[in-house]
Amino acid sequence: MKIFSSYATVLRNSTENTMREKIFKYSTLSFILINFWTLYLFFDYFTEKRGIFEALGLFFQFVGSIMYAVGFSCVLLIIRLIFHLRNKTNPLKTNFFYILCGIFNLNNFIIWSICIILKILEIGNEFLTIFMISSLLISCFIIVDIYKSSFNQKIKTSSP
Repeated sequence: MKIFSSYATVLRNSTENTMREKIFKYSTLSFILINFWTLYLFFDYFTEKRGIFEALGLFFQFVGSIMYAVGFSCVLLIIRLIFHLRNKTNPLKTNFFYILCGIFNLNNFIIWSICIILKILEIGNEFLTIFMISSLLISCFIIVDIYKSSFNQKIKTSSP
C-alpha cells in the first residue's frame, strides 16, 4: 500500500508540474502575441496618412480590440461559472485562450491608464471607462483564478 500511495504522490506532483509548465508556456505565447499586436498598431499608426482625422483609425482599432477582449473574456467566464456550479474540474485553468484573455485585458488596461496619465485620452468618455474597468476586473479575476487553481495547491504527502 505504501508503494501505491508514493506512486500516487509522484503522479500528482508530475501532473502539477506539467500544468505549471503549460501555464508558463501559454503565458509566454500570450506575451509574444500581444507584442505582435502592439507592433502592428505602432507601425499602422506611422504608415497612416496625415490628415484631418489623424490617428482615428488607431483609436478605433484599440477600442475594437478592447471590446473583443472583454466580450471573449465574458464568454470564458460564463463557461468557468457553469463548470464551477456543476462542481466539475476547471478545464480553463490551463487553456491558452483563458490565459491570453487575462493578460491581454490587463495589457489593454495598462495602455489605457498610460494614455490617461499622459493626457492622450480623456477620462470623460464613460463608454470606454466602463469597458476598461471591466477589463481590469476580468483580468484580475482570471489571473487570480489561474494562480489559485494551479499554483496555490497544497501537496498532500503521506507520512512514512
